[in-house]
Amino acid sequence: MAARSERIDRGRGGVHWLARLFDYKPFLIVMCLLPAVGLLVVFLTYPLGLGIWLAFTDARIGRDGEFVGLLNYEL
Repeated sequence: MAARSERIDRGRGGVHWLARLFDYKPFLIVMCLLPAVGLLVVFLTYPLGLGIWLAFTDARIGRDGEFVGLLNYEL
């Protein structure tokens, strides 16, 4: 007696969940924009944070700065 194999048509349910996720357009848009947003965050927030740090310290080239607070803004 030979075993008979039948193909079961599962429709869309047989597609892997990851493939379905990448077919979802809003998810794909977010995934394409994430690298650009990540680079913008890094290259905009680092200089901003460094500027704020330098504004409140007495840092000079070649040595670490000490926090001096608002002394840099004395009249």
